[in-house]
Amino acid sequence: MEPRTRRAAFLEEVVRELGLTAQVIVATAEGCAADPDLARTHVLATARALAAPEAATGLLRPLVAPGGTVAVFVGSEAQLPPEAEEWAEGLAIVRL
Repeated sequence: MEPRTRRAAFLEEVVRELGLTAQVIVATAEGCAADPDLARTHVLATARALAAPEAATGLLRPLVAPGGTVAVFVGSEAQLPPEAEEWAEGLAIVRL
């Protein structure tokens, strides 16, 4: 999800060039989290520089199906969300 059209177009090009199975949505995280058509439809949702790790995780959770994963980048000074594990330095994941 990317609220800016130009950046979303770039992401769509990357998805196409790399042959990824991914969806680029031109919307805010808040809008996506509240959209019932997107609820629990993804196996992975990631965020970088969206919000504090706990808030970012909360915005992504509604999008991920049971058994899926939420991954957020965590700065060196930030705390991991309570339910998260540090998968690698700077990357927190929540398995649903």
